[in-house]
Amino acid sequence: MQAQLPSRKGGLGLLSASALADAAFVGSYHTASSTIKALYPAHPGTEASLALERLNQSLHRSDPLAPAAQRRLAGHIYNSRFGEILRQQPTVQQRARLMGVSNPKAGAFVTAVPSGPLLLRSREFSVILGFRLGLALTGEDPSQCPCCAAQLDQFGFHAVACQNGQIAIRHSAIKSCLAALFRQAGFSVQLECAVAPGSARRPADLLVPLLFPGVDGALDTTVVSPLLLSNASRAARERGAAASAAEARKIREYASEWAKIPAEVTEGIQFVPMALECTGGWGSLAVPILRKIALAITRSSSSYGMCYSESCGMVYQRLSVALVRHVARQIICRKPAPAGAL
Repeated sequence: MQAQLPSRKGGLGLLSASALADAAFVGSYHTASSTIKALYPAHPGTEASLALERLNQSLHRSDPLAPAAQRRLAGHIYNSRFGEILRQQPTVQQRARLMGVSNPKAGAFVTAVPSGPLLLRSREFSVILGFRLGLALTGEDPSQCPCCAAQLDQFGFHAVACQNGQIAIRHSAIKSCLAALFRQAGFSVQLECAVAPGSARRPADLLVPLLFPGVDGALDTTVVSPLLLSNASRAARERGAAASAAEARKIREYASEWAKIPAEVTEGIQFVPMALECTGGWGSLAVPILRKIALAITRSSSSYGMCYSESCGMVYQRLSVALVRHVARQIICRKPAPAGAL
């Protein structure tokens, strides 16, 4: 059922025509009602009324829906289905997974055209779809993580959060993708730059000169898992909770570090944590930066006539594919699936 939801609701966009039939009919009738009344003043509209009644019955609403555009009626169906699926999840980690994959833009890879940097191998694609849908990716036999000796689960929850193995490679992939997008947008970028001389810390994964008016941007990327037991309880109730917690933690860390450095050294530099959940959602502080990149690409000569929405979609798709490619590899490398499995 989850696969039939739009990607923005954690699904795969495989929408059910039968589930949307009544909403589509009522929406079309509502949109054309003035024309219908002008051409056929005596038209009773019985069919539309019956379709709306069936729709309200299927949604079990205490406040019946009124006729509206199809998009609005379909939104009520998706919200109802999502809530039903969320209630059916057997564990707090599964609820956190569903909330995570339904974050805005978390499913950008689903709609990406598989070409060039947006291409995923078939094994990677099938594994990440299984992870997104909460399917069992391995057999039931318990086994140990080859990277840390912890017990693996069937759903890949430990694999994507394990602090050993490919986590550094995943971080580097996101950082490199961001740097490439900044350069495409016309920005100059320095990687792994110590913005504060004399400090052992390197708070800038990316240092972007004049990212803000008269101010350089020091961006620190971090990928966090809402599926960790320490994060899952809050993440199961609140979308983006793990990313928000990571942003707050990064700000505290670097406020403490920069307090030891003379103000004239850090003047003109603004620190921004770029937190990304392994389920695909970005933290609220990162979103304005990604929009700034998309806007700069739209205005640049390299955009080939792309409008802002297209540039924005491309930015999120590039980063989404870079993430899910390495999330899938984290699962694959820990327990190869048997023949015929995902």
